[in-house]
Formats: sequence, C-alpha cells, structure tokens
Amino acid sequence: MTKYQQEHARKVNQEMESCKFAALNTDHAYSGISFCRQLSLLLRRASIFYKREPNAVLAKIFLDCFQGFLNVNLYWGIGDTYDTQQGVVNISGCSFYILVGIWINWGFGAVLTFQLEREVFLREQANKQYSVAAYFLSKNIIDIPASFIGPML
Repeated sequence: MTKYQQEHARKVNQEMESCKFAALNTDHAYSGISFCRQLSLLLRRASIFYKREPNAVLAKIFLDCFQGFLNVNLYWGIGDTYDTQQGVVNISGCSFYILVGIWINWGFGAVLTFQLEREVFLREQANKQYSVAAYFLSKNIIDIPASFIGPML
C-alpha cells in the first residue's frame, strides 16, 4: 500500500470506530412493561397508522387484484382436465404460483411499511420502549385482514 492509501485507511478506520451503533436488544424486559402490554400498544398504533394511511391498504389490495387478474389469464380453464396427469400438474402449478404470490405480496407489504416507520422504530428501540418481537408481531397481526381480503377479491 502506498503512503496515501495507508493514511486514508487509518482515517476511515477511525471514522468507522467513532460511528459504531449499539446492537438491537431483543430482550423482552423493556421499561417494566409486559410483552402483552407492548403488543397491545403497538397493535393500537399500527391500526391508527392504517387509518391515517389508507393508501397503504389500497396499494396492497390493488396488488392482490392485479395478481388475481394475472392468475385468471394464465390459468383459465386448467380445471377442465383434472382427470389426467397433465391436468393435476397444471392445478398443482397454479396452486403453487398463487400461494407464492400471496406470500411475496405479504412480505413486501411488511418491508414497505417498515420503511415508512424506520426512523420512529429506531428511536423507540434505542429508548427501549418495546421489543423487536412485539413490533414485528403487531405489524403482522395488523396485516392479516388485508392479506385475506385482497386474494378473495
């Protein structure tokens, strides 16, 4: 390494050491509040978020309707030949495609929602107001109704 690279490597290492963040604590003992209480508070907050941001729910329902449209176009009429081996394979492929699509839509919904609340989550996590497990569970519980309503449309 040249002298220039060594000098900058030292500066970079010093900068990285000064910016270390504490790891997220996954303990359930936050501020003396039980896990169930944390979960109920986060569920209430998540429901308020969806009331304030109806576009997030509408986007999930639109994605499910779009996927349903694609499924109908791809697999229209495959149930006519269920008595042959090819028909059984087609039905299995359709079922797999639909289930994977639902799972991916659910996963992306959680990721996109988390990005909207990232700063608040990190601040509250640093203050040890609730556990990561309670936050994750509350987000998934609130997403369950939209996950069922969308595919049924």
